[in-house]
Amino acid sequence: MAIIWGGATAGDRYWLSIDLRLPSWDQADYLNSAQEHGRALGLLAGGGWTGWAGLLDLSPKIPPLASLVNGTVMAVGGDAPDGASWALALWHGLLVVVVACWGRQLVNRGFGLLAAALVALTPALAALRVDYTLDMAVAATCTLALWRLGAWQAPFPRGGRWGQAVGAAVAVGAALLVKQSSLLLVALPALWAAGHGLGHAKRRPQVLTALLIVVAMLLPWLRHNWITTIGGTNRAVLESGAAEGDPHPFSLASLVWYPQLWPRQLGAVLPPALAAALVGAWRWRRALPAWVRHPQRHLPPGWGWLIGCASFGWLLTSLSPNKDARYIAPVLPLLVLLLTMGWWRIGLWLRRRGGHGAAIAALGWALMTSAGFLIGERVVALERQRPAPVRQAIAALREQVGDDTPTTLVMVPGSPDLNEQTVTTFGLLDGGQIVARRLGRRPTEHPLVLERSEWILLATGDQGTDRPYSRQLSHKVRADGRFKLVDSWSWNQNRRVELWQREPTATHALVRFDQRFIDLARGMEQGPPG
Repeated sequence: MAIIWGGATAGDRYWLSIDLRLPSWDQADYLNSAQEHGRALGLLAGGGWTGWAGLLDLSPKIPPLASLVNGTVMAVGGDAPDGASWALALWHGLLVVVVACWGRQLVNRGFGLLAAALVALTPALAALRVDYTLDMAVAATCTLALWRLGAWQAPFPRGGRWGQAVGAAVAVGAALLVKQSSLLLVALPALWAAGHGLGHAKRRPQVLTALLIVVAMLLPWLRHNWITTIGGTNRAVLESGAAEGDPHPFSLASLVWYPQLWPRQLGAVLPPALAAALVGAWRWRRALPAWVRHPQRHLPPGWGWLIGCASFGWLLTSLSPNKDARYIAPVLPLLVLLLTMGWWRIGLWLRRRGGHGAAIAALGWALMTSAGFLIGERVVALERQRPAPVRQAIAALREQVGDDTPTTLVMVPGSPDLNEQTVTTFGLLDGGQIVARRLGRRPTEHPLVLERSEWILLATGDQGTDRPYSRQLSHKVRADGRFKLVDSWSWNQNRRVELWQREPTATHALVRFDQRFIDLARGMEQGPPG
């Protein structure tokens, strides 16, 4: 397992070192959350411990576990995007270990190692190892939770022990504390396992204890942030799905949305397994009807649970209104475990005909070929175009304001590599206090920007937005005599990024809009009147 993880991590680190892209909206948002949690824990410069309430304030929409872990990793690897990506290697390591252990439980140690290798070679999961989102963490923790749930719900004496119940509860709680979408993977299996356990007198105390453990893990965060969690989930799932034109959850298009992506997502892992499945189906065609009618009678222990978890995970993820290729990632390790059996059967067939050495050589060649295909895909995915001059703009601003003064930079453009989250990521590096906020997409925001902002970042040409009001605000700032151009930097496509500052003579009686926003937000403590 160490060789599998080490080889994959070495390739990922090299890829990150030569890829020129900047973190986009979501990626930068997760980076910022990790930075804030690392500061709140006192592990990163620019912050310190402010108590549990202050810590819980930092995760209003998404649970805090991944940000706490990622912020801790930043203390070792650094808070720059590439250094922070060591957290992805950590989550991938957990996934590899869990898949190997689950595979060993299903068949044997060799099967587990083969499954772990195929997980490392799965294109969709490999892409997530260098994409700073929570999807790798969700995949790892959900796989862990389902594995431990399966171990506990197994018939006695293999299952039903107190240690298994507590371990499964902690794993489920951890998955839910990474992201709410973990419910799509663990909800139905957990309910089934709990219902099954309640039907046995000896397991009822274990079920109730496990429930209390999960509730105790979730309650502090959920009690503190339940309102913002509901609002954030509504925007991220319902509103985003409608805005992006995703299919209706109960339509046929929704059910086939992810399966049609699997050939690309699974890559070279899929064809050998399908070939073995077709050969096996033809060989055992007469017994197939009986297997379909009564699968539990014919499946070895543990395989029914794995198939059920994968099926329920795919179904609930397909019913989610918001579709994205990476949202199916937690289901992929389960599919890889199933597909590994096809590879395993091929290896057994080769061993019967050519000996153990021939089987090992053939599987090794197939794995190396799969690795070659994966490397080719990752090379194509490299970003070689010069990114937006975010680092230069932030460096110029830090020279002006220093690192001790909290500063709000108003942003008008919004593109994948020039947006408020990405700029904030670099503004917070190494203890910085610069936070970017995007304004100007509505005409009512224009007077706010012109009257109360000190620093503004503009861009020429296509700014990555189709909102004409943002372009209008850019023209207003340039024509307003209260602002001066501090510096500008070339971008791609003959565009330029500009840093503007309010003239010192125009700061008299200036009420900074960020401070005014803080005052208004504090008024919410008074309830509706506030």
